[in-house]
Amino acid sequence: MRRESLRRCTAVQLGRLGSAQASDVLADAVAVALRERGPRQQSMTVDLLDTPTDAQLVLRHHRLHSTVMTAAVELLPSYPLLDGKGVGGHIDVAGEAGSPGQAQQYGRPHPWRAAEDQLSSLARQFAEHAAVQQARELLDAIERMIAEPLPDPGPVRTASLGAPDQVTVRDLAGARDAVLDDYLRRHPGDDALVEKALLSFASRAYHRGVSFTDVLERHSDPQRALLDLAQSLRQRLGGGPNLREAWADAVLSLPATGPELIRALPAWTALKARGPRGQAAHPAVASAVRTTLGDHSEAWQRFAASPASYSGPTAWLRLGDLLDAAANGTPWPKPPHR
Repeated sequence: MRRESLRRCTAVQLGRLGSAQASDVLADAVAVALRERGPRQQSMTVDLLDTPTDAQLVLRHHRLHSTVMTAAVELLPSYPLLDGKGVGGHIDVAGEAGSPGQAQQYGRPHPWRAAEDQLSSLARQFAEHAAVQQARELLDAIERMIAEPLPDPGPVRTASLGAPDQVTVRDLAGARDAVLDDYLRRHPGDDALVEKALLSFASRAYHRGVSFTDVLERHSDPQRALLDLAQSLRQRLGGGPNLREAWADAVLSLPATGPELIRALPAWTALKARGPRGQAAHPAVASAVRTTLGDHSEAWQRFAASPASYSGPTAWLRLGDLLDAAANGTPWPKPPHR
């Protein structure tokens, strides 16, 4: 059933299903479906600039599951063929064509050649291909490092994080799962430390041994902690869109999130978050929006014109503040302080 459903999905839908949040089972199934559509690597042609392959479309989605990324990169178009020769031989071909003795052999330009703007676009495709390959190699290296068994960290390694009041969110984000778990166990009842550990999940993409829920349960008042962190997220987390998205995903993955917490999330990030079953919008976010705007068409129009953005200061505008301004017809709020 799942295999047949994936076969009916578009490449864009496969990219969404194969996100970094997908389970390993789903990611494997998406990778198999992608390979079934293009079992062999194609050569790059000018036509692919206008009609990209499914692999190219999937790779346009950021934060893919590593299994899906591997499958897509393997299926990216290879170098174009020049009369049966790969681009690897372009130096020899150019040299031969440039020599007087070879003029008659080559004669008119090759039929695959395109207009200058198309060739520029083709060059960009190759640059993108190379960048994705480099990113894949880096990801492989990171995953190998994580998979390597380490000796017992002992008191020196676990103590290397320092005192709880001195440790930073970045320190906790870089700690291995066993080290973080041990560190939190050795400092029970430290709510400030737990809150820094919760923020560290914005950068803990490759850590799965300690869950967001596990850490949250160590706080004396979990719901208040989440609300305080969301309301002061710019000041306490900062950073770019990827950090906001990762932290919001962690919050929205919880079994239950109240409307007050949803309204405290950065508006753009919350509105772009997908549901647990791949819905275009997260149900909790959609419910918060509908509850505030109701059937007030003017309020919906104002909300559609809100200053929320993907990056920059207005990316930190809270969803609830914008909803209230749209519903009441009041001026748009200013971004939260750093």
